[in-house]
Amino acid sequence: MFSSPDQKIEALKSVPMFKHLKSSHLNKIASSADEVKLDAGKIMTSEGEYGREFILIINGKASIEKNGEVIAERGPGECIGEM
Repeated sequence: MFSSPDQKIEALKSVPMFKHLKSSHLNKIASSADEVKLDAGKIMTSEGEYGREFILIINGKASIEKNGEVIAERGPGECIGEM
């Protein structure tokens, strides 16, 4: 979890689609972003389900599965979810 708002903004800057945004825009995104810590093995979303989350991975990794097989993994600084 972030210990300051500046750390959250720096994490957002690491995402390619956010890195060129003005500070005012990054502040708005950071203020509306929730920080969530998940246990290993937690399913964040499933194929075919309605989703509205954009997930930026700060620590750890997420596996992406299709038909029960891992087809990709995402780690720190990478994103998954609806955009």
